[in-house]
Amino acid sequence: ILRADESYLYDNLGLIISPSVWIFGGDGWAYDIGFGGLDHVVASGENVNILILDTEVYSNTGGQTSKATPRGASAKFNMSGKTTKKKDLASMLMTYKDVYVATVAMGANPDQCVSAFVEAEKYNGPSVIIAYAPCVNHGYDMRYSENHSFNSVKSGYNTLFRYNPNNAEPMKVDSYEPTMNYRDYVESENRFSILEKLNKSNKNKLLKQSEQDAINRRKSYKNQEKIDNKQDK
Repeated sequence: ILRADESYLYDNLGLIISPSVWIFGGDGWAYDIGFGGLDHVVASGENVNILILDTEVYSNTGGQTSKATPRGASAKFNMSGKTTKKKDLASMLMTYKDVYVATVAMGANPDQCVSAFVEAEKYNGPSVIIAYAPCVNHGYDMRYSENHSFNSVKSGYNTLFRYNPNNAEPMKVDSYEPTMNYRDYVESENRFSILEKLNKSNKNKLLKQSEQDAINRRKSYKNQEKIDNKQDK
């Protein structure tokens, strides 16, 4: 027999809102020192949302290289330019096939960014949003970070997408083909342009490899879009 207050509670269970859980962290945590924990949470299948603020460097400890740092970028411990490519964390997470994954850049496409957050919140399972985050360590005037973020996508440096396992066509690449010269974009940042002084002999080689890394990453996402969407038809 239920007491009056218990009866009221059971009669109004529909009014109780499920908790929204969000975990926030930077790329140093997500790509490096906390990757094991991130992977454990994502693999749990729990309804949790994770936002990764990707500055591509250990911003809060002085600007050291992280696994999110792109090839050719100068940072502490790699002052002459990182010689290995950026870790493709998004692709690694998508291999679970039951994790919502999105890459966003607010200055490049605000609508796509908001859509990703809405979809992640609605998704009943692990959700991960990797947000490109302008940083003073990139070496440009931060007053223009929104426009710079836009150019990161326009040049092909960043590729925006949303992967929603609930959709009939799970993979959606939101970026158009690049219309801006890649080198013009990266060399507008001091972390790349400084190679002219610190590693002039290998500058062109590193930046060419960096561009190819971005091209390969975009092709990989586009190919996954074709494969996933074809399988569901």
